[in-house]
Amino acid sequence: MKNIKPPSSDKLTQIEAAHQILLQGIQLRQKLNTALLEKCDITLSEKELLAKVYMSGEQIRMSDVSKTLMFTEGGATKIIKRLADRGFVTRQQSEHDGRVFLIDITNSGAEKLADALQTMESVAYPLMKETLTTKECETLTKLLKKLNANALGA
Repeated sequence: MKNIKPPSSDKLTQIEAAHQILLQGIQLRQKLNTALLEKCDITLSEKELLAKVYMSGEQIRMSDVSKTLMFTEGGATKIIKRLADRGFVTRQQSEHDGRVFLIDITNSGAEKLADALQTMESVAYPLMKETLTTKECETLTKLLKKLNANALGA
C-alpha cells in the first residue's frame, strides 16, 4: 500500500473549512428546495431564475440568465420553458437579433416569487437565528462574499 503524505496543518484547516461550506450549502439547498416544492410548487432553481429576471427590472437575455446563475444553456432553457408554460415568465425573440431570446417576469411570476421568498425566509431565518448571532451572520456573510469574489476572479 502506498504511503499518502498528509497535507500540512494549515492546508487541512483550509480543506476542512471548504468541506464544511459545501456540506452546509448542500443541506440548506435541500431544505429550501423541499420547502419551496411543498409550499409553492416551485423549485429553488426556478425561484433563482425568477429572482434574476425580476431583479433585472427589464427583459433579460436568456444567455445572461444562464451565465449569472451558473446554469447550462440547456438547463436554463428547460427551466424557462417550465416557467413560461405556467405563465410566470414570457420569452420572445429579440427584434434586433433573431438568435437572442428575451425573458420577462409576469405579474403571476412576481407573486410566485414573493411567496417563494416568504417560504425561504421561514426556513432560513429560524435556522440562522438558532445557530448564529446577528454579528456572526454579518461576519459569515462578509467572509463568504470575500470567497465568492476570489472564486469569480480565478
